Amino acid sequence: MKFRAGRKWIPDAEGWAMLGLLGVATLHISRIGDSYWIDETGLIAEIRGSFAQLFADYTQRLPMFSIFEGFMWAWGRCFGYSEFAMRLPSVIFGVVTTLFLYRTARNLTSRYGATLVCLVLLCIEPTGFVNARPYAMTLAFLSVSIHQWVVFSRTGNRRHWIGSCAAGAMAGLTKVFALEGPLLLLAGSLLFRKPREHFSKSLRKSDMLAGLTLIVIAILVQLPMTIHFYSRSALHSYAGSLPAHWLLEFLVYSVLPPGLMVLLAASLMLRLPTHGKTSGRQTQRSYSYEMLVFAIAATIPSAIHYLVYRATGAFVVHRNYIIASFLPAAIAIGLTVFSSAPGRKWQHFMFWATFGIAVFGFLTHVPMENWRRAVNLINARYESRSPVVLVQSGFYENAHPELLDLPLLAGPAFAYPTKGTVVSIPSNLNPESKIYIEKMLDDHHLRDEPKPILIMARSPAMMVATYIAERLHRNMASLEQDGIIVFELY
Repeated sequence: MKFRAGRKWIPDAEGWAMLGLLGVATLHISRIGDSYWIDETGLIAEIRGSFAQLFADYTQRLPMFSIFEGFMWAWGRCFGYSEFAMRLPSVIFGVVTTLFLYRTARNLTSRYGATLVCLVLLCIEPTGFVNARPYAMTLAFLSVSIHQWVVFSRTGNRRHWIGSCAAGAMAGLTKVFALEGPLLLLAGSLLFRKPREHFSKSLRKSDMLAGLTLIVIAILVQLPMTIHFYSRSALHSYAGSLPAHWLLEFLVYSVLPPGLMVLLAASLMLRLPTHGKTSGRQTQRSYSYEMLVFAIAATIPSAIHYLVYRATGAFVVHRNYIIASFLPAAIAIGLTVFSSAPGRKWQHFMFWATFGIAVFGFLTHVPMENWRRAVNLINARYESRSPVVLVQSGFYENAHPELLDLPLLAGPAFAYPTKGTVVSIPSNLNPESKIYIEKMLDDHHLRDEPKPILIMARSPAMMVATYIAERLHRNMASLEQDGIIVFELY
């Protein structure tokens, strides 16, 4: 960070920008101690057990095993299972992602512009860096892959090409959808080699095959689980029920939130009168080749997932499934906004407007479910309630009752130990689920239970609780707090 001449303690414009980025990052990190949400509790429940059970559950019954789960299994045994301990790795991976994204952008623009690119990423991905989920690790690997690719495109050093492909393959072993990132960089290297003479000369067929081999290995490792996962109902739960245009809008907003969309449109309008000229004070390098590849990499994953849904009905349009788009989108949007500013004052305006969008996104973000408060409430009622606590899981895989005994699906009761016997119940009322509920009521003798029965569920979720109350001929009361409902059947 530099300071103004003669004013030792006053940062310059780039210094203030760096402080702004640090401030937004600090806001997000401040939520590291919040209660786990449903996906996090499932992970905590699984990694508390043996590695053999973890591997079996994540490869056979709920196929989504990756290097992240293995890492977190070892991490938990070293540092415990508190919110801080479990989320700290994601914060570290978030810092790594930001540093490599900054270094990548510095190869293409000034320090000021690189800081803006990092701030744009926090607007696109506001929560992934403070969750005990694999997405921060995935983005860290992708950031290394993109950085190595940009360095290679500018220097022609083959070592950076292999480094890019290796990091991309590791991202794919963390989350299989991330493989779209290195594959698109590979395609860009094949299609757009002519703009840089040293690039086309240095990228030999042997190098291309070596990089492709690393990515193919990652694909083959993940392929059996991917096929198995595709067959589960989770991907088909919404088949035919969600309008295709709604999904397309969702994908667009996931990569380009409304605030950034307005800012990007404004920057392009500002660019028109200047005919592409930039301020003389701006230190920029030519990056039209990389910008073209990043723009394509930011849009293609959304298009692929949208077309797959239209063709098969598979629900592959969750924003985390297009994670390969986030970093290219941040670079393309950030550089476009910064380079379109006709002068230094407009650059300041664009940066602090982005800062405002990031802060507004943080302040308006709905906190995750407060399972900790719900479990504390249930434990406080232990003496006056039934020893059996019903936990309504929030995963679509509940269409398969045979999965309900997985720790993953009763995660909140494992992440926050619940007094009594915890029993998972489904989140739907299909015929198989009704059979499961009837058997569960008999097995745990709940039809003859004199004390109130408590059900813990995500909000809104009254259908199953209402059904159980009717089957037991009981009245029902509920208390909703921070996205979680505790039902009492009395």
